[in-house]
Amino acid sequence: MKQLYLAVILMLLSVSAFAECYLDGVLYPAGTVISGLTCQADGSWR
Repeated sequence: MKQLYLAVILMLLSVSAFAECYLDGVLYPAGTVISGLTCQADGSWR
């Protein structure tokens, strides 16, 4: 049972690592820097 929980947690964490951001209708991967803004893992620009 512990292995199942661990597998689910790891799966959720790996999905969140591939977050993407939209800027002017274009999709960018997390970590992209444009005009001083960085695409964050939650899909926002900061």
